[in-house]
Amino acid sequence: DPPNQQYFIIPAGADSAILTINPINDGIIEGTEEIMLVVQTSVCQTAWDTLFIQIYDNIPIEIEISNDTLLCEEANIDLWSIATQGVPPYNYEWSNGNTTQNQTVAVNQSETYYLSITDACDNLTMDSVIIVKDSVFLNVMNEATICEGDFITLTATASDSIAWLGLDFPNPSVSPEEETIYYVTTSNICGSLTDSVRIFVDYIPYFSLASDTAICERDNIEIGIDDMGYSYLWNTGQNIPNLTINYAGQYILTVTNGLCSHSDTININRAFCEYWVPNSFTPNNDNQNETFKPYGIAPHDYEMLIFDRWGKQVFRTTSFEKGWDGKINNQNAPYGLYFYSIFGKAFTDSQKTLLKQDALYLIR
Repeated sequence: DPPNQQYFIIPAGADSAILTINPINDGIIEGTEEIMLVVQTSVCQTAWDTLFIQIYDNIPIEIEISNDTLLCEEANIDLWSIATQGVPPYNYEWSNGNTTQNQTVAVNQSETYYLSITDACDNLTMDSVIIVKDSVFLNVMNEATICEGDFITLTATASDSIAWLGLDFPNPSVSPEEETIYYVTTSNICGSLTDSVRIFVDYIPYFSLASDTAICERDNIEIGIDDMGYSYLWNTGQNIPNLTINYAGQYILTVTNGLCSHSDTININRAFCEYWVPNSFTPNNDNQNETFKPYGIAPHDYEMLIFDRWGKQVFRTTSFEKGWDGKINNQNAPYGLYFYSIFGKAFTDSQKTLLKQDALYLIR
């Protein structure tokens, strides 16, 4: 007979009985215990049946699971687990619905995978694996153009903090004097990147119109500047660098270079001149039209300048009666086209200004 045997008698007339076994969970690890139930199946004590009941230590399940992982690009990751202790067999349930002990997952974003394990005694243990999907990226603003003296803010988006080469702030404001390339970097555990942006600079087209002046009645005057290859707009609507006018008024020229513009103003007054100027003369010693000069009443503070076709001054006088005799350095000047400018005061109390300018022809 086995030790610690106990007897259970089925009452006469009964063909079944209930035997309740209540193991005590005392927390002591004792190893697997076994109950052997021997049932006499014949009154002659010649037939027996034996049932073995095992009682396991009810201790918590222990899990060993995949380590947390950092990925810098999409990849397939093997998730594995090992369960010990508890009471096998084990049931596995992952948070993504998988019910196997191990699995392979395709990772394209950060995610936490939870694993629940239960044993034959319905003990439950949980653990998790954290998969961090990271990357390094850098997106820089498009190249831009500013007007000289203006500021622009440099911007970039990145996976982590950024640093502009030679600058102190993540989004610095800069005002380059000329076309400049700015470099920016970022880095993290997945690597580093460098990119750049080019900032172009348009220059202000500075210029100056002539001083305010006056023109005689029926005379024309040319105002403006040399063509600089930019865009031009007068307040009168013309899109050219120079105007020939014969009306008094205020004239404003705006010159535009890309994003930059500059304007200047000239005021043209009307002068009532009491003289007239020929358009040619013939210094050929025939005592007719020998000198070039205006005729009539001289304006106050009179001055006349004559230039050749290349803009070189060839004659100057402040005497209304003294004209040009057609000579340069006492030598006969070549025949052809010349230009004159007459200065003076349009009124007694006005300032000295350009009163008239035009072309003249020297004929021999």
